[in-house]
Amino acid sequence: MPSVGTYAHINAKVRAMKSLLLEQRDFDALAASESLSAFADLLAERLHIPPSAVPEQTSPSDIETAITQRRIETVKSVLKQAKGIVREVITRFLEKDECENIKSVMRQWHAGKQQIKPLYPFPIVYEYEAEAAAGAKTILDAAAVFQQTPFFKALTSSAPHFEKKGNLFPVELALDRTMYQRLFDIARQLPKNDRRILQKIIGVEVDLRNVLWLKRLNSFYELTPDKGVDFCLPGGYCLKREDLLNVTKNDDALGILANRQIVSKEFTEKDITSYDLEAVLHDILEEFALSGFKSFPFSIGAVAGYIMLLKIEETRLIRTLYTVAFALDQTAQQSREP
Repeated sequence: MPSVGTYAHINAKVRAMKSLLLEQRDFDALAASESLSAFADLLAERLHIPPSAVPEQTSPSDIETAITQRRIETVKSVLKQAKGIVREVITRFLEKDECENIKSVMRQWHAGKQQIKPLYPFPIVYEYEAEAAAGAKTILDAAAVFQQTPFFKALTSSAPHFEKKGNLFPVELALDRTMYQRLFDIARQLPKNDRRILQKIIGVEVDLRNVLWLKRLNSFYELTPDKGVDFCLPGGYCLKREDLLNVTKNDDALGILANRQIVSKEFTEKDITSYDLEAVLHDILEEFALSGFKSFPFSIGAVAGYIMLLKIEETRLIRTLYTVAFALDQTAQQSREP
């Protein structure tokens, strides 16, 4: 059992940083932006970052990249002051972004792009030349670009399945399995309370990923939920195999989770007609992330909780960004109509 002072410094840092997370009034102000430039200016002000860090007079996708980069850089600033197991936990969370970056490169390689632009055009955890994948003739050649990452084995082991099926589904599934397995592995090395918090957070993320996979499998591969569930990731916290089948066939997702006592009384009192499954899971994820700050005051759980709250903030920012962009586009179209 670690002493009280073991995680005191890193906890003091993340608790101070947590106080800077945006509040509802900030999102309301951003949503009222009358232009993307105004959105970018206000975003820089509310996030306490230099205006130059958020591009102006540009596309929403560029602003989205800036939002994500700010989150990743914030997590990396915590990583710099972390040691031992705390440092490893933070690294594993950053590997989630690395995994998404690798997927984006592999998709572009598969599409035959002559120039490859990573999803995140900035360093995350590992160094590699993503652009080098553009000239790869085989999937193994493309995978070689990521030889120094923990995902190299997932890429090479799934290569035969790619060759057989001709699509990247088995490759992306192998990457996801590796990424979440590494998170669960590090969680098992933690003290009981921290382990419980991380397993809950990671488990709900797996639930969300499985819901996404079921939708993709149905939309792109014409696999019904009863067949697609065989490809889902293990380790979900709220939704086991039977639950995944039930909630995909039942609109009352909150009711199903409430009956299993997954959600608290606060959730069961909400108007379930306004909640779809993903919204319910996102709320549960936020509740678990906040719980990391409510247990023992000097814990790794608080660090993991803060990282997840940052991700939740990023998701809300991006949703607000595209809501503003859509409204501006609609207004512009109406103004051009005779």
